[in-house]
Amino acid sequence: MPTTLTPAEVFAPGEYLRDELEARGWTGEEFAEIIGRPVQVVSEILNGRKQIVPETALAIADALGTSAELWVNLQTAYNLHEAKAVRPASSDVARRSVGGIFDLLAPLNDKTQKLSALVSENGRLLHSWFLSRMLFVPAKRGQLFPTADAESIARAEVPLRQALSACHSLDAVNQVSYLESRCYMLNTLLRDSDSMSMAHGFELRVPFLDPDLVRKVFSLPGGSKRAQNCPKPLLVRALTNALPKSIVHRRKQGFTLPFEHWMRDEMRVPIEAGLTGSSSGPLASVLNPHAVGEVWSQFMAGQTSWSRPWALHVLDRWCAKNL
Repeated sequence: MPTTLTPAEVFAPGEYLRDELEARGWTGEEFAEIIGRPVQVVSEILNGRKQIVPETALAIADALGTSAELWVNLQTAYNLHEAKAVRPASSDVARRSVGGIFDLLAPLNDKTQKLSALVSENGRLLHSWFLSRMLFVPAKRGQLFPTADAESIARAEVPLRQALSACHSLDAVNQVSYLESRCYMLNTLLRDSDSMSMAHGFELRVPFLDPDLVRKVFSLPGGSKRAQNCPKPLLVRALTNALPKSIVHRRKQGFTLPFEHWMRDEMRVPIEAGLTGSSSGPLASVLNPHAVGEVWSQFMAGQTSWSRPWALHVLDRWCAKNL
């Protein structure tokens, strides 16, 4: 039975700006002061009630270290999305055109490639959350795996469709929470934590994954889990002001190991040799060696994160050892 894909949701630029502010631990009021705009203007942009005009895009770009074109393009993409009901016949062409603008004007990095895919692939993505966790956007995946057919791709998407089906009745925020838990935390974070802790005889506990707590939190509406001036409001409020503001609003910190340093230093020679010489490796009949080498070059140029060439390296080594 054919399956109809649900178009990925396109968000107002204010949503992306809100994420940037939260990552830096800035409030809307602080950002308004930084860019020299009225607090009301910034608040309306964050809430999707006001468009980002070129002058404001320049101010945002200066404050965040991005290009002004990025914010203008986001606004243009959102405007086109809102207008698609008026001109449905031309919407796909418009999306691809705006996606092309990202490719031409925005600096080449992982974020802009995903924003471009969000626009140009709209209607073909299973869900926009999968794009946020995707190592390679569809266009890059096609370059890397030129022989992949529709049947193989559909087979790989089966577990993703099952996860979407399981959370279809949830609101947008809780859908993302479910997909994050089921498709990333379970098979990546918990797996890595278990492997690393057991390798060192360390007993690890995850109290936030208590079944009763998880069921309770998922029963709450998504709107209660977001607040304009407070990250993770449920957790912060549960601690009844025990956390100082410097902790609540500090920039988000991950737990990434120094893979980038290792890959540019002591591990560079074997990884570079494997990725730039992939025409003779175990994946030579599957992967496009030019595209693989390009991933490595982009990493060395600071245009993509370490996780992408590392994934290709691990896949290549696993195949060499086990196939």
